[in-house]
Amino acid sequence: MKAYIHSNLNLGAEKHSEKYYYIISILYYSRIFDKRITPESYVSLNAKVLIQIFGGRYRQYLKFLLKRKIIETDNQYFPNVKSKGYRLTKKYRDVMFKEVEIVDKKIIAKIEKHKQVQKSTSNSTYEYLEYCLKNVSVDYSGAYNYIEQNITGFNRFISYNLSLDLINSPEDRSLIVDSTAGRVHTNVSSFPKKLRKFLSYKNEPLVEIDLANSQPFFLNLLILRYYTETYSLSCSGSNYLSYGNQNNKIVPFTPEDVIKYKELTSQGLLYEYLMDKMNIDEDRKKFTNIRFNTYWLF
Repeated sequence: MKAYIHSNLNLGAEKHSEKYYYIISILYYSRIFDKRITPESYVSLNAKVLIQIFGGRYRQYLKFLLKRKIIETDNQYFPNVKSKGYRLTKKYRDVMFKEVEIVDKKIIAKIEKHKQVQKSTSNSTYEYLEYCLKNVSVDYSGAYNYIEQNITGFNRFISYNLSLDLINSPEDRSLIVDSTAGRVHTNVSSFPKKLRKFLSYKNEPLVEIDLANSQPFFLNLLILRYYTETYSLSCSGSNYLSYGNQNNKIVPFTPEDVIKYKELTSQGLLYEYLMDKMNIDEDRKKFTNIRFNTYWLF
């Protein structure tokens, strides 16, 4: 099993070096699976997951990394709300990574067991996505050459190379469902947009379609269901809703704000409308990139 650490670190002589390497890898992975996380961001590590993999001694491993000033913490913990956050110290934060191998069978078995537990709690939709993920391939040499020739900025260079290595290795491909909003993160969804032209599915090229404010737009399906069901229930009882008449057809009355919402989301203008109403003058991408706390489950 692969792990990724900074190239200027060598803990090979330490008794628990592979455990330290895996913890460091989680901090690297977080940059890949959540673009909102920067090298300076603290990453919340879920204690329950660490216990499943390392047992109660996980605190000892974190203390070692803290004492050696390899990582640092924000010391912010709120029960059932936020786990403590960790990040690499400045000495290691902006250093190129290197690949190391985890060979400890006990650690590998516990990591695999944790993955199986995640899969057992996932529904058929996730199983299908995992099937699709397994059938994705990448033109490694083409993507690597593109990075070498076009990607500037050290942290972007690191992120692009690590993303490429992870998706090129089938055993390192992951499907993660965050605990905040149930959003699914995969190696494909986190893969840099500039490199997606090098991906294929069952030897067929992939095509990306970006739907503006897609999540608010899909909410219209639930809104339609709500008013349809409310209409049906009201017609069967003694209390009736007000109805409108469209093309001589009796339809449920829909509030004006709901109609406005449907218009905005259908036109892809919801965020612009909100920014205008809130007097926010900034880049649209920054406005939509609201930071949520995510418990990373590796």
